[in-house]
Amino acid sequence: MRRFFYRFMPVILLVNAFILHVLGYFIDFYVAEKYDLFIWLMVTVIAMFFSFVGAMKIQTLYSQAYKDSLTGLGNRSFFYLEMKYKMEQTRKRESSISLLMVDVDNFKEFNDKYGHISGDNILKQIAGIFMHNVRVNDSVVRWGGEEFAIILPDTDADGAYRLAERIRRMVEENNFSCEQDILCKVTISIGVVTVQEKTEINYLIGLADKALYKAKGQGRNRVSLFDRY
Repeated sequence: MRRFFYRFMPVILLVNAFILHVLGYFIDFYVAEKYDLFIWLMVTVIAMFFSFVGAMKIQTLYSQAYKDSLTGLGNRSFFYLEMKYKMEQTRKRESSISLLMVDVDNFKEFNDKYGHISGDNILKQIAGIFMHNVRVNDSVVRWGGEEFAIILPDTDADGAYRLAERIRRMVEENNFSCEQDILCKVTISIGVVTVQEKTEINYLIGLADKALYKAKGQGRNRVSLFDRY
């Protein structure tokens, strides 16, 4: 039944509006005039109810399609929509846009030691640090697994590097709750890329990944800036 509503919600809302108004018209035609207000009030209430249910279903579908269920951040599908929009806006303003690709260091070893539930809690805590350090117009995305992406519109290379270094340091200095009454340390590696001209999104991701691999190759827990593209 739920799948039925999700799939046919636009048709359900359309048919609902049509039937209610036709029904209201014929009822109004055959009953006394004093009942007019009551009839159309009932039609309005029923129409509002179905519209509200439809809106809630649509909202749920959007959440399932574009949000990561664990962290509440946008997911990879959301990233591509947001990146395309932000790149178009910054290009119109002849500004820069920066992308951070973030990877939690040695996360597999952490999961092996503390378990996947603790690993999930760490990812949620790290996501919270990111969200508390970005601007309203920035976008933090869970790219997948232990990787995150941060979109920084109207941000040059220096600004992107400073933010990356700040969140790297905050993660390093934070005491994470790994298990009950057990605190642990976690570090991240970050690749940074900044562009001004029109760039294909996957190509930009590739540049950020190269910078990230460089940071990991140099010992992890550091920020690497890709400055040649």
